[in-house]
Amino acid sequence: MTRRLPFPSRLVLLAALAALVAGACSGDQARRATPPPTEPPPPTAGAAATPAAMPTPVVTPASATTPAPTSTAHPVPSALVVGSPAPRPVGLVRSDGQPWALTDHAGHPTIVFFGYTHCPDVCPETIATLLEVARARPEVRVAFITVDPERDTPEFLAQWVHFLPEGVVGVTGTPAAIRGAADLYGVQYARVDAGSAAGYSMAHTAFQYLIDAEGDLVAVHPFATPAAAIISDLASLAPAASASPATAALRVDAAWVRTSPMMALAGAAFMVLVNDGPTDDALVAVTSPVAVSAELHRTAADAGGVMSMMPVAAIPIPAGGSTELAPGGYHVMLIGLREPLAAGSMVPLALTFESGHVLEVAATVSDVAPGTSITPMTSPMPGVSPMPGS
Repeated sequence: MTRRLPFPSRLVLLAALAALVAGACSGDQARRATPPPTEPPPPTAGAAATPAAMPTPVVTPASATTPAPTSTAHPVPSALVVGSPAPRPVGLVRSDGQPWALTDHAGHPTIVFFGYTHCPDVCPETIATLLEVARARPEVRVAFITVDPERDTPEFLAQWVHFLPEGVVGVTGTPAAIRGAADLYGVQYARVDAGSAAGYSMAHTAFQYLIDAEGDLVAVHPFATPAAAIISDLASLAPAASASPATAALRVDAAWVRTSPMMALAGAAFMVLVNDGPTDDALVAVTSPVAVSAELHRTAADAGGVMSMMPVAAIPIPAGGSTELAPGGYHVMLIGLREPLAAGSMVPLALTFESGHVLEVAATVSDVAPGTSITPMTSPMPGVSPMPGS
């Protein structure tokens, strides 16, 4: 037989439970009312440039020779001077474990961004914007410097960047090296343990630092800056080697990419490389936002007619001559296609030459090379009877 408490005793017990619930809720509300640390607002004038406080935002005029986009740029911390060389952190490594330096991207506009791979919101949003920028401007490089070296090891970053275009580099290092890099750019960050099942998070400055091909800082963009605004700033920058005679001597004709079926993992690009200069040159690298990576290949046949394809380190272009990339010979293999290549669309390609020059081209997606067509067969092959009615 189940015993029931007298009615007055039940009232006392219910009152006690209600008090406990009220206390828990009030504690929960107090916790909710105290948000985790977030990126502090820009400091007022006179703030010290220390790791604990963002340097005073001051826009420093660009030099007379370096244009400084200002329409979309955020005020630049006083430690950073627009038109002057961007900070060059030391002691950092890429996702392949090799040393990383800002000078690795010499000749390319570069966007430096501090974040972390386990970020569920700000970093993915920013990376998506920067990838949109890279698709429109294939010459751009992105250096993603983690503020969470505990989890973003070189091995983990290698898996992360595998799914991103070749121009995106994951950078990590020791906690001391990361702190040193962050201090150079006035970046604040802190670990936030909020009791989430996802583990700790990182509060961090979410600016993007635009550096031109010469290595000078030209703009600082805040979080949520539209890709179109960054692309506009990039368009205002003069190419580093635009006036170089060697660059003018190189050109690309008849660039095209073969159409790919829906599930294709690789594609091929063809073109004619022309060198009007007096010095031999060579194509040494290609990048494109439509593929994870790109390699230079050559297809050749042996005496028995067996075709084989092998990667090559470079495709030579003789002085005063040209080299054709065509089916059955040299070509650019696009590996890890991010989308089907439909006829009539355009594929951006950034070509890097042994001389250090970079050419950007837009290749037409087609079933056949430009200027050619597929001729229907009007007569039967030998030994094959024509179809009725043909």
